[in-house]
This record gives sequence, structure tokens and C-alpha cells, in this order.
Amino acid sequence: MVKLLDNMNEQYWEAKERWIGMKQHCCEDMTYHADFTCDIHDEPFDCPDQLILFDETDQDYGLLIHDGGTSSVGISFCPWCGNAL
Repeated sequence: MVKLLDNMNEQYWEAKERWIGMKQHCCEDMTYHADFTCDIHDEPFDCPDQLILFDETDQDYGLLIHDGGTSSVGISFCPWCGNAL
């Protein structure tokens, strides 16, 4: 039963990705943080709640550095689930 549900979930995300053109993130936490948009701040670097920067063009992830600039550090593994990105 679990294998069937995993397969159905995978098929759902693949269909959604094809339909919307969005990348499937590795886990719910990464999805939340990679797709996060702040209602208060216009720029992600100004928002203390924005932790991850996801570049849709290059499909890259980065941890934002909140030091007043616009820097991020690229990451290859999810900080929450440990999966490769």
C-alpha cells in the first residue's frame, strides 16, 4: 500500500511539473522555503524569513546571506531532508 501511494504521489508531481512547468522540490520544507514570497519585503535579501533562493532558470538553490548585501551560497543538498538537489 505504501509503495502504491509513493508511486501515485510521484505521478502527481510529474504531471504537475509538466502542466505548470515548475520543478518538484525534494520535500515539503524545501518547497515552502524555495517558493516563499514575502508580503512585506520586495527583495528576498531584505526579508529575514527568506532562507532559500531558488533560481528557476538554472534550477539552482542557495542559502541567503543576510548581511545587507545580495549574496547567497549555493547548496547541493537539502538542509531539511538531506536529499541531493
